Amino acid sequence: QICYTCDGPPVIFLGTQYSFSEITISVENTDDVGTIPTNIYLLTNLSHFHINNVHGLSGTIPSEFGLLTLVTHFELTRTSVSGTIPSEFGGFSNLIRLNLINVLIGGEIPSGLALIPTLSIRLQNNSISMAQNEYSDPICNRIDSNTCSGTWISNQICPKCDGSISPSPSPTNLPFTFLGETYLFSVTEIDPLNNYNPGTIPTNIYQLTRLTYFKMSYENFLYGTIPSEVGLVSTLGVFQIYSSSVSGTMPSEFGRCSSLFVFELLTNSISGTIPVEFGVLTNIQYFTFIVMPTLSGT
Repeated sequence: QICYTCDGPPVIFLGTQYSFSEITISVENTDDVGTIPTNIYLLTNLSHFHINNVHGLSGTIPSEFGLLTLVTHFELTRTSVSGTIPSEFGGFSNLIRLNLINVLIGGEIPSGLALIPTLSIRLQNNSISMAQNEYSDPICNRIDSNTCSGTWISNQICPKCDGSISPSPSPTNLPFTFLGETYLFSVTEIDPLNNYNPGTIPTNIYQLTRLTYFKMSYENFLYGTIPSEVGLVSTLGVFQIYSSSVSGTMPSEFGRCSSLFVFELLTNSISGTIPVEFGVLTNIQYFTFIVMPTLSGT
């Protein structure tokens, strides 16, 4: 039962009524029509808000969303939501990921987001303005290079984070480009969603010195081989490639990834034997190979 006197009207979103103790809202692939309700601030425990492929979701992101201080993940993909990112998002001190992909949102990134050191941002196919001028970006509005620690911006270069102070960075400071998207060297996660660009894993992946999570899903058109340079990413904890055209052998250099605890290959063309160097990885919890007939070893 809901006490309307105590809590106000229930939070109804895309035809579903949510409890005030709700932690996660996740809606995918539905024809339901609606907007994000302004009384969503009543869900004070909400941490994850994930909407994917819901074209009937329209309207704007209400500023009241900024009252939900426990939010860690906010993701809108393939919706009809428009307007701008509310400035109140700058108060999301716990925000880890902000994804806005294939939406109608425009305007600028609120400068307050630059104060969230754990934040990773993905912006793709929208009208959001990335740069205030030729050299700066709203999320890099302070000289301190730590401002953007952990952030990455699709198809954009953030010169302050990568050590360049000119529009034409030197070869050593060129950005990491993968499947048509550009990442900051401070990126912690690579998990392209709805990315249909073909490509290979770049050999300069070793420059991503904070990378912990690398996942290629079923919709990615990945081919080529796994470069041995991946073994130089000592922070790597998760490495997953699902249903791709990746071939070649498994680099023995993975034995250097001492933080690795998840390693999964599913339906790839990788052959040869499992390198014995994997035996020294004491943190491995999940070591999985499925539909890999050309791979052998134990």
